[in-house]
Amino acid sequence: MWMLSGYIHVQSVQASAWESPAETHRRELPRQLRSKRSRPRHNGSTSSWMIGCTSHLHRSQSVRAGSGGHGDHPKLILVTGAGGRVGSVGTKLVAMLTASGFAVRAQVRRLDERSEALARLGAEVVVADFTRMDDTMRAVQGCSRVFFCLSVSDVYLEAALNIAAAARHHGVEVFVNLSQMTVSQMSITNITSATTSKQQRYHWLVEQVLAWSGLPVVEVRATLFLEHSFFRIMAAKSIRKSGELRLPFGTAKISPVAAMDVTRVAFEVISDPQRHLGKVYEVVGPESLDGDGIAAQYSKALGREVKYVDVPMEEWIQTDLAEHHFSDHLHDHFVILAAKTVKGDNDRMGDDVELVTGVKALTIEEWVRQNIYFFTVE
Repeated sequence: MWMLSGYIHVQSVQASAWESPAETHRRELPRQLRSKRSRPRHNGSTSSWMIGCTSHLHRSQSVRAGSGGHGDHPKLILVTGAGGRVGSVGTKLVAMLTASGFAVRAQVRRLDERSEALARLGAEVVVADFTRMDDTMRAVQGCSRVFFCLSVSDVYLEAALNIAAAARHHGVEVFVNLSQMTVSQMSITNITSATTSKQQRYHWLVEQVLAWSGLPVVEVRATLFLEHSFFRIMAAKSIRKSGELRLPFGTAKISPVAAMDVTRVAFEVISDPQRHLGKVYEVVGPESLDGDGIAAQYSKALGREVKYVDVPMEEWIQTDLAEHHFSDHLHDHFVILAAKTVKGDNDRMGDDVELVTGVKALTIEEWVRQNIYFFTVE
């Protein structure tokens, strides 16, 4: 490895070319985190996720006042997927950890504005391709804790197995795996291609391997993010255009969770891992709502009517989904997610967010208010 302007450079990897204007705007947000002038704003400002990071830290520190805090900081924490787009859990986690004084190595796929923002937060940035074992070994080397989080990808399984092998080789003290809630409903007898997506099967297999590996593992299984295309990119387009939330869910209920709540759970686990080792946390939103209920939350937050439109599944696939030109892997995953939601598989409730963090998960209305930019600006 060699150093360049504060970066450790292992192997440059091409990232996905697709990026919405809103995501481009959001890449610039981390640079504001250290601004003393940043203040909570309730008008949907673009600094809302950063306020969430710092406000959680204040609550976390006050809860631990007089108890020794998070204890001695580890030598180095590896956060993978730190330049990710959907939800940006890795980015948020880096911000929270560095603000708390932890030494962080942030893995990205290429050097760009997002990696520069991570460096400004105080993270050591490593460019690594986890399908290459040499890259993976160097990225993990020297780290005592690993947070593994990668976006939906057809190379997810290979990348996950490589980093698990590297983590075992280097003897990390905890491996925190961001998984999917679907795994809770899967077993070796029901993982057919008709009922699960390839990505879901990858997550199940990775959890199996981690269980066999002997690594000290904590599983964080998250349901659909509110930042998922269903509720943000696709929803924003139809809400701005016609005031409609177009989804093929029928009358089924779902409990999507904000990425910030997933990040809060991850922060508590990775910063004080001993009491979490071996546990599985199921991270869901505070309410399970049908389409009309979700639309009502958008309406309250936006101050105007948003109507739920139950689009027939085939029509939704051919129109709403197709126009976004997702990869085949992602397209197929979304179709299965929608079908499983219709079946009721995503009608899940739990209080693990509050149990782990001491703070209730965000409601959909609260999340929309914090991200109002996406639903009001073209």
